[in-house]
Amino acid sequence: MPTGDVLLAQAGATELYNPCSDSFLVTDTLPASAGAYRAQAHLLHNNKVIYIGGAISINNGSTDCYLYEAGTWTATGSLNTGRTSFSSTMLPTGEVVVCSGYNASHITNSEIYDPITETWTVSGTVTTPRTRMHSVLLPDGKVLMPGGNEFFNMFNSTEVFDPGMGYDTASVPVITSIAPSSIVISPSTVGYTALTITGTGFQDNNNRKGGEASNSGERNSASNYPIVQVSRIGGHRYDNDFTRYLPFDVDTGNYWDSTSTKVQFPHGIPNELPPGVYAVKVIANGIPSEPAYLNVEVACNVLADFETDTVCEGDSTSFTDLSTGTPTSCWLYDFNDGDSAFSLDPVHLYDSAGFYSVTLVAHSLMGCVDTITKTVVVNPLPTVDAGSDSSICEGDSITLNGSGADSYTWSNGVTDGVAFIPPVGTTTYTVMGTDTNGCANIDSVVVTVNALPNVTANASSQIICEGDSSQLTGFGAVSYTWDNGVTNGDYVLPLTTTTYTVTGTDANNCVNTDSVVVTVNALPNVTANASAQTICEGDSSQLTGFGAASYTWDNGVTDSDYVSPITTTVYTVTGTDANNCSNTDQVTITVNTLPTVDAGPDTTVCDGDTVTLTGSGATIYDWNNGVTDGVPFTPSLGTTTYSVTVVLGLCANSDSVEVTVNPLPTVDAGPDQTVCDGDTVILTGSGASTYTWDNGVTDGVSFTPPLGTMTFTVTGTDANNCVNTDSVIVTVNSIDDASFTYTSGTYCISAADPTPAVTGTPGGVFTASNAVVIDTADGTIDLDASGVGTYMVYYTTAGPCPDVDSVEVTVGQPPPALAISGPGQLCMGSSITLTVQGPGPYMWSTGDTLASITVSPAANTNYWVQ
Repeated sequence: MPTGDVLLAQAGATELYNPCSDSFLVTDTLPASAGAYRAQAHLLHNNKVIYIGGAISINNGSTDCYLYEAGTWTATGSLNTGRTSFSSTMLPTGEVVVCSGYNASHITNSEIYDPITETWTVSGTVTTPRTRMHSVLLPDGKVLMPGGNEFFNMFNSTEVFDPGMGYDTASVPVITSIAPSSIVISPSTVGYTALTITGTGFQDNNNRKGGEASNSGERNSASNYPIVQVSRIGGHRYDNDFTRYLPFDVDTGNYWDSTSTKVQFPHGIPNELPPGVYAVKVIANGIPSEPAYLNVEVACNVLADFETDTVCEGDSTSFTDLSTGTPTSCWLYDFNDGDSAFSLDPVHLYDSAGFYSVTLVAHSLMGCVDTITKTVVVNPLPTVDAGSDSSICEGDSITLNGSGADSYTWSNGVTDGVAFIPPVGTTTYTVMGTDTNGCANIDSVVVTVNALPNVTANASSQIICEGDSSQLTGFGAVSYTWDNGVTNGDYVLPLTTTTYTVTGTDANNCVNTDSVVVTVNALPNVTANASAQTICEGDSSQLTGFGAASYTWDNGVTDSDYVSPITTTVYTVTGTDANNCSNTDQVTITVNTLPTVDAGPDTTVCDGDTVTLTGSGATIYDWNNGVTDGVPFTPSLGTTTYSVTVVLGLCANSDSVEVTVNPLPTVDAGPDQTVCDGDTVILTGSGASTYTWDNGVTDGVSFTPPLGTMTFTVTGTDANNCVNTDSVIVTVNSIDDASFTYTSGTYCISAADPTPAVTGTPGGVFTASNAVVIDTADGTIDLDASGVGTYMVYYTTAGPCPDVDSVEVTVGQPPPALAISGPGQLCMGSSITLTVQGPGPYMWSTGDTLASITVSPAANTNYWVQ
């Protein structure tokens, strides 16, 4: 921008960047209808900015254009063809030409914008439409377009496009002198300085737009005047690339002809053409001259100055501007650490202590500059030492001393160099040391206060009985010392109650003590008692202890238990009193041997069998359940225990035997069966495990029984080897005879109805096919009612073992009448031919089957045919 600012614009947002203050200013928003991206913008000769086209969507270029001036956007003439990704070039006349681009397809035409009329005019056509290329204005007014692409086809070609301005390049303007060549102005001077430029070719023969009539951009009524362009190429401000088109106004004494022109050079606020070296060009017929140079100086009185505070390392340094003279518009601080600032009174943090040469460059609004360098001091922090970490025992005191500074302040209420008793645990104490520069630093020391060991004097038994020992062991420390000459871990046997004291030292060398009392109790007077000290083998005796509180017996006996020793046994009881002291006593139980008796082995029998029980080992036996030794009896079903008892002296003994009576199996031979002669039968028993049949029958195997009725018996044996039987009756009946005959196998339909003769079993039923009408009782065929054909007639008997027989019967129409022709007589030895008339087939009495036969009878003979 003419002010040196940078304009950043896009649809929906506009900002101005000031490089001197390094800041952004939000200004008027570019309308949302402008192309969102790939638009183009130019600073026009009238210092307005034109925003051209751009993409609304990927395939839709905008036709809208906008002008920016004095912080406001206004609409200007629209493109004839909306486009994006095009090239644009500012022509020397101040016009703008756009070439090619994209809007759903690649565009071949170009358009030229007139900033005076604010309209677009379609111009020439490019040879190769392309997008995303740059363009360069050539000295002859043509536009060079290198590269670009069409979709994904990248071009390496270039094209020179003639916007059709019709420039006369035969006459190039030449500047021979410029007066004055140098201008010196005061910072407070505001106005214009007239420049007279002399040369040749200043006449614009094409009547182009020329320069501006005033700052408003209105064209003067005169025509054919040239354009004067000034571009600053040097100076102290940061906007070195600075171009203006000087106003031309005949009403203020300006003039032009082909050899000279007079224009006004503005300076001072608010025109803001800063000091520096300017290249001055005359543009006629769209062709610029070689530049002449104008030096613009300002009599400056800016005096840069600043002050700062002295700080400690880690603190920020504040800078205060003390510059004097003409109003200062821009400040540049170089902090000499690679960082800088553009603000009036900056604040800066140095990474480390030291001496820094800081330079301030102060700029006035007219570009006057002054520089000053001062030394900024950042004092180092003192190296404070809080001392070494310490470890002490609970209750001990400690003194903390800081070093490396001049004064010290401790945390936690500690005073430097004064002893105190810290609490148990680990505490960090922080000291702040301050040096003579007022800079402070901190350090810390860790003080560990170890708690005294929690020493425990332990006795394995604090209450013991007379004669027992107790082990003394210290806990809670590392090493232990006992009184009474005891070593840690020793067993002691005090005669009376005694107090033992232990001193324990831990790993931190901290010490504590504890004591334990070992109490000695007297033993109880224990008695072992048995309810019977002499018993028979198998009898019991109750063992009971006396004289204590609780009792423990050997041999797994519990106090007051009944014991049944096999042999004479000594039992020992340990009695424990209320003090847990124990004593022992014994009792002997004498066991007398029992007489020997044996009831015999267990027995298993079947229901109904007898059993004889006989004891052994004695002479007299007493059985229960009414059994007499050696006498057979029939036990009842189930399992019964029989006991026998014998007596020897005062001791008796007994034995028992189990007799199991198993039930007989429930054998089933199966149901009675009736079959016909020749049929097979399978007999299968059930209810047992194995089966045996009489009459040679095998269980589950088929056989053919004889005619008549016969009983078969099966014997079944179960898993207990108990046996039972059952029987089944099998009846075998003879088979009926279904034999029958008709008098003939073939009948004419008109013949008498035939009735068959039954030669077998009578009382059966006759049946035939549906075409035959037959009497089912006697088999008579109704020939008239039956159909012609050959049929099977069946006879089925009605007995328990029925039979079926069949006879084939043919029912036919009466044969047609036949006639024999031929001579009725012949001579002996000769032959004649006989011919039958009528439908065949034929059967002659001679056995021939032809319609004509030749015969040679030796005597009178009758011949017939059917």
